[in-house]
Amino acid sequence: MITGGARGIGHAAAGLFLEAGAQVAIVDWKADLLAQAVEQLLPKCQGRALEAIVCDARSEMQVAAAVEQVWSRFGRLDGLYNNAAVNTRSGSIVTMEERTWDFTLAVNLKGTVFFCKHAIPKMIAGGGGSIVNTSSINAHLGGMGCDAYAVSKAAVEALTLQLAHDYADRKVRCNCVCPGVVRTAATLAAGGSGAEAEARLAGVAGPIGRPGAPEEIAKIAGFLLSDDASLITGATIRGDGGLLTGPRRVSGGRPDQEGAG
Repeated sequence: MITGGARGIGHAAAGLFLEAGAQVAIVDWKADLLAQAVEQLLPKCQGRALEAIVCDARSEMQVAAAVEQVWSRFGRLDGLYNNAAVNTRSGSIVTMEERTWDFTLAVNLKGTVFFCKHAIPKMIAGGGGSIVNTSSINAHLGGMGCDAYAVSKAAVEALTLQLAHDYADRKVRCNCVCPGVVRTAATLAAGGSGAEAEARLAGVAGPIGRPGAPEEIAKIAGFLLSDDASLITGATIRGDGGLLTGPRRVSGGRPDQEGAG
């Protein structure tokens, strides 16, 4: 079950998971985008089931119904990828409007809580499962211009630790994937267009020197959901191109050679 599965990283994950042999349910709050996503994903199904569910993550009633629909269709729920989020570019909390704060926390944190709340009992009933929540490099770096988003993602990491501890003995693992700068339609649209937007993304990427691709983050999530990560729970795995290590070097020399004369 992939929330925010109609676009970006969630859409890439749906394609990868289908190709890996999974049956997939994608969840999003816009029916038209879901319909487009299904059309694009159908060639990758190869006989495997693909479910599309319209759901507003802010509504616990809708979330509960979506989880129940997955359970009814597939008879089990082995993996949940909480990918749905909004970045309102809120700026500083000093100038932020209350509605911006409420909207950001409702989608990013409350929505993640609701999906976990209703998925975990299903996983336990099926003998266990794996949850991957989505954090962000914004939770670890200041000065990114989106305080509400940063706070919501830091809270998601705290939630992940609590769930990992509370349900490990029920064979439910819970981890976080923490993307850095990723090239999606949304991140491109946030800063100009065309070459200008591409240059902006490259300029804020980590030392690796480029933004990530949605598929690269989806592969991290896929690993954490899989049995290959059976000993990993409560972890946050960063796919940030080394952004937390510091700004990108423009010199071609080794660090110990810089400034040598």
